[in-house]
Amino acid sequence: MVVVRKADAAGGPRCSVQGGRASGPARPGEVLVRHAAIGVNFVDTYYRSGLYPCSDCCLIPGNEAAGSWRRSEEALNISRWETGSSIHPPPVLTGPNVRWMLVRIPDGIDDVTAAAVFLKGLTVRYLVTDSYLVSSGEFALVHAAASRVGLLLGQWRASLAAVAIGVAGGPEKAALAAHHGYAHVIDYNSDDIVANVTRLTGVPLCAAAYDSVGRTTWRVSLACLRTRGTFVSFGQSSGPVTDFRVSDLARGAFMGHPAKAFRFYSRTAGIAAEISGTVREDPGWCSEGGCRDTASAL
Repeated sequence: MVVVRKADAAGGPRCSVQGGRASGPARPGEVLVRHAAIGVNFVDTYYRSGLYPCSDCCLIPGNEAAGSWRRSEEALNISRWETGSSIHPPPVLTGPNVRWMLVRIPDGIDDVTAAAVFLKGLTVRYLVTDSYLVSSGEFALVHAAASRVGLLLGQWRASLAAVAIGVAGGPEKAALAAHHGYAHVIDYNSDDIVANVTRLTGVPLCAAAYDSVGRTTWRVSLACLRTRGTFVSFGQSSGPVTDFRVSDLARGAFMGHPAKAFRFYSRTAGIAAEISGTVREDPGWCSEGGCRDTASAL
């Protein structure tokens, strides 16, 4: 029996209570993971509240973890591996078999960093390479620049010589974003976002706007885009986007949403190879010091 924090039904923070959960040896073909570090993401609140459906009868927050693993009660000398929670698969992936997928953590990355950066790193990679292919010198607007994803996105864009304009609330968060790759940071508590973006970029405005806030910011995102700019909606921390009409794209912006990108990954036969390839390709930047750990940034 292991002690867990779980929610048996959707609701507010108080629906999550401490309880027990049976734990037994792995059967043939199953993998038992000993977690050394667990990553809790904002998306866990979506599952807990019922905004996103959860396929299990109870929810245990923490969609990703890093640690050692063993198979059929026999300890294996395989170093560290990354896996989704034993309760439900990582939120960027869907399907009945994803929970069994393990991705090896490259040497040089500790367990805490791996658990903190894996999901967010995959998100930022798709934002930079798939939702909109970043080019040197181009401007982009990033809401929630001081969030964990925002801090990684600012650094990644800076490494590609692309200009990131961050939006954050308050001087402390603005300073944090400025320390993580943002060329300019707008404090939404005191500054007009559209006016400042226009001043900083001139007539062209931004090539892309990355918006994880949703309801309160999507109109601002569209107003900051150049003609045929790309609006990437990948979160809804203020609530889902409502009252959107195609005519709102009259400026000529394209709109991207993560549901399609994530569904593409989940239905592709080569999903394991895709993610494993990403882990092999990108973490060198993290382990070699190019990316500052955001686990304790906030």
